[in-house]
Amino acid sequence: MPVPQPSPTPSERRAYQRIDVNYPAVLRFPNGRAHPCRVTTISPMGAQLEFGRGIELPLAFRLTIPDEMFAADCELRQQSGCAAGVLFTSARLEALARFS
Repeated sequence: MPVPQPSPTPSERRAYQRIDVNYPAVLRFPNGRAHPCRVTTISPMGAQLEFGRGIELPLAFRLTIPDEMFAADCELRQQSGCAAGVLFTSARLEALARFS
C-alpha cells in the first residue's frame, strides 16, 4: 500500500522536491546555438540552472546532461541574472525514474 505524501505547503508549490546536484550540461537553443551550463538542482518536473553572464534564455530550449545521458525539452519559468528555473516539457517519466 503506498504511503501518503504530505501536500506541499502554500509557500512550496512543487509536487516533487528538487535534489541538489552539480551536473555539467548544455543548453541547445532553437536557432542552433549551444551554451554550457550547470544543473544545480533537479526534480522529475524541472531544474535550476546556472550559466555565464549576458545570456538571455529563449522561452523554450533543450537541456542535455551528457554525464547522466539525459535530455529534455524545457520551458523557461524564471530567470534572474546567471540562474534560471525550467520546467521539463518532455522526458518527465525518464526524469521521474532518475531524479526522484
